[in-house]
Amino acid sequence: MALRVFAALTLVAGAAAAQTGAPSPELAALDDFMQRTLTRYSVQGGAMAVVKDGRLVFARGYGLADAEAREAVLPESRFRWASVSKTLTATAVVRLAESGKLSLDAPVWSVLNQFAPYNGRWGDSRLNSITVRQLLHHTGGWDRAISGDPVTGDRTVEIAKATGSGFPPTREAVIRYMLAQRLDFEPGSRFAYSNFGYMLLGRVIEKVSGMSYEDYVRAQVLAPMGLTQVQQGKPTLAGRLPGEVKYYDYPGAPMIQSYASPLREKVAAPYGVASFDLHDADGGWVGSVVDMAKFTALLDGARPRRSVSAASWQAMVAETPRSTWVDSVGWYGFGLFVTPQLGGLTWDHGGSYPGTRSYFWRFATGLCYVFLFNGDSKDQTSLSSDIGNSAYQILSQVTEWPDVDLFPQYYGPRIEDSGVANAASFRAGPIAPGSLATITGADLGGKSASPAVLVRGVGGEREANVLYADPGQLNVLVPAEVERGEAEVVVRRENQEDARAKVTVADVSPGVFMLNAAGLAAASLVRLSEAGATTSEAVFRVDDSGAVAAAPIDFGGEGDRLWLVLYGTGLRGRNSLAAASVEIAGVTLAAEYCGPQPQFAGLDQLNVALPRSLAGTGTAAVRVTINGATSNTAYLTFR
Repeated sequence: MALRVFAALTLVAGAAAAQTGAPSPELAALDDFMQRTLTRYSVQGGAMAVVKDGRLVFARGYGLADAEAREAVLPESRFRWASVSKTLTATAVVRLAESGKLSLDAPVWSVLNQFAPYNGRWGDSRLNSITVRQLLHHTGGWDRAISGDPVTGDRTVEIAKATGSGFPPTREAVIRYMLAQRLDFEPGSRFAYSNFGYMLLGRVIEKVSGMSYEDYVRAQVLAPMGLTQVQQGKPTLAGRLPGEVKYYDYPGAPMIQSYASPLREKVAAPYGVASFDLHDADGGWVGSVVDMAKFTALLDGARPRRSVSAASWQAMVAETPRSTWVDSVGWYGFGLFVTPQLGGLTWDHGGSYPGTRSYFWRFATGLCYVFLFNGDSKDQTSLSSDIGNSAYQILSQVTEWPDVDLFPQYYGPRIEDSGVANAASFRAGPIAPGSLATITGADLGGKSASPAVLVRGVGGEREANVLYADPGQLNVLVPAEVERGEAEVVVRRENQEDARAKVTVADVSPGVFMLNAAGLAAASLVRLSEAGATTSEAVFRVDDSGAVAAAPIDFGGEGDRLWLVLYGTGLRGRNSLAAASVEIAGVTLAAEYCGPQPQFAGLDQLNVALPRSLAGTGTAAVRVTINGATSNTAYLTFR
C-alpha cells in the first residue's frame, strides 16, 4: 500500500513539475495557474496557447502526456478536439457553399436522398423541411434531452438491435433509424444541441464533394491552412496516433461497457465511450493546441490568409432569430457560440469526452486563448468554466504583449495549389523575368519568419527580391536573369522544409493592376490641350465612404489629345513594339510605349493614344496583349 501511495504521489508531482515550450515573462502568470489547475482537478496534463492579433504569443505544455511512460506534454502534443470538431465541419460546409456546390437552404434529405427509413416508414413529415442551415444552427428538430443522443451511449445499442446492423451501428444504420422516428420539435423553431445533426453534415460533405469526409476536410480546409497534422482519431488506446496524449478519467471513475467494440468489454471510459466512426464530423478530430490556435486565427482572417471569405465569415457569426438563441446572451452560428460583448462579438466552442476537455475563446479585442487537457473534472463542466474565467482575468491584466510570433516555429512554408501568380492579375500561370509575382499559401513569412525565395530554372538558381511578406502572401521581384522554360519557385525558411511549386518562365506574362475589387484599371491620363499645355489626370476618385471608384474619362475640347498610361507587370519582354496592343471596348489600339515604369522595380507601363470615338462608351473592358498573350480584364469608364 505504501508503495502504491508513493507511486501515485510521484505521478502527481511529475505532472505538476513538467512545463514545455518557450516561457514568456509577460504571461508567466499562466504557468502558475495551469499547474494549479492540474493539481486541483487531478488531471495529468494539458496545453495552452494564446493568440493576439493573429500572432501566436504563447504556447506551453504542462504535466504528462503519458503518465506511465513519464512523457511530458509538448505544445505540439496532439489531443482530441471533441466537439470543437463541429467548428471544423461547419467551415467545410461553408467552403462547399462558397464554391457553389451546396445551398445552405437546401433540404437535407434532398441532398442525402440515398437514405430511406430502416422500416420503410417515415417517422415525421417535418423531416423533409430540415435544411442544411438548420443543422449548422442545431435547430433541426432533435433534442437529446428528450429522445436521447443517437450517436452516443445506450441509444446506439438500441439502434443496433432495431436495425440488425451489428454493433457499433454504422452511420447508415443510425441515419435510417432516425428517419423512422418523430422529431422533438418543429425544425427551425428553437435551439437544441445535436451531435446527430453534425454527423449528418459530414454525410452532406461526402455527398456533395464525392470524397470521404476526412479526405475533403484535410485536403480542402486543413491543408491550405498548413494544418496537415490534424486528423481523425480513434476511440481505443490501440488506435492512439503518433504524438497523441493518453487520456485519463477522473480519480475513482468506474469502468464502462465499451460503445466502441462489438465485444462490449469493460474498459476505462476514455477508451470506450463512443464510436468515432459515428462521431467523425461532430467530435472526431485530433490536433495540438497550436493547431487549434492557428485554426481560429485563420478562420476570421486575423492571420492571413483567411480560411473562408469575409462574406462567409459574417454568415458564420450572424445573429439568429431570438427563439433560437442558446440563452439570453448569445446564439449559435455555424459551429460557433456567439456572444455580443466587449465592443464586438466573442465566439467560442468547447468539447469533452471522458478524459478530454477542449476549448477556445476569441474576443473582439483580438485576443484568443485555447486549452486542451487529457483529463476532466468529474462534472465535466467546472474545469472549463474555471479555465475560461480565470484565464480571461489573467490575460485582461496584460498591458504589454510579447512582440513575437511563435507560429513559424511549428509550421514550415506551404505554397497552395496554383499559388504562384502574376502580381497584377493574380492569375496563375507563367511568370516573366523582371516582373512582379505573388506567392500565396500558409506560413510563408511575416513577423519572426524571414523567407528567401529562389527561382530554379534551366540556367541555375537565382534569388528573388522579397518585397512584402506575411503568413499568407509573398510579393517578389522575379530575377531578370532567370532563364526561360520550366522552373521551380522555392520558399525557404530557416529550420523548416522548403516549399516548392512548378512554374513556367516566359518572355511575357501580361497583367494589369487594378485599383478596387470591381476591377478598375490602374492607369493615369496625360492630356495635351489645344493650347499646348500638358497635364496629368487620375482615372479614379475616392467617394465619401473612402472607397475607390471610377472617374469617367472626359475627352474635353475638340483640340485636346489624350494618352492612357496603363500600369501592369510582365509586359516588358515583348519581341517588338508592334507586338503590344490594348483592346478597349472592343477597339484594338497600338502601343506607343511598352516597357519598364522607371520609378518602381518590376512595374511596367503601356502608353496608348485614346481615340475620341471612345467618348460616351461608359464602362469599357480593357485588356492588354503582348506577343499574343492576353492579360486579365480590367475596366475604365468614358464620359
